[in-house]
Amino acid sequence: MSNPAKGGGESSAPSQPDYELRVGMVAYDSVRPATVGSIFPLARYASLDIVAGVYVDKGRNIIAERTEEPYLLFVDSDMIFKQEDLFKLKDALDE
Repeated sequence: MSNPAKGGGESSAPSQPDYELRVGMVAYDSVRPATVGSIFPLARYASLDIVAGVYVDKGRNIIAERTEEPYLLFVDSDMIFKQEDLFKLKDALDE
């Protein structure tokens, strides 16, 4: 599947860095601010992909279909992570 954000497709888009990880979140109606705050530091190391307004199963399918990264982490809209745990995940990917 072509990804316009990475230069594919027919519309031009700003270039996106190549990441090894995509963090996908489906938000049917809202996302807890603490959830966004806890995953935001990953934006330096991962593509953040939030799909809103659909049921979880459909949203996850949408994210999975457009994922080009070798790793995909699904996050629920009410999850909160400790920063050190996210960096452990990043270190594991680097290894």
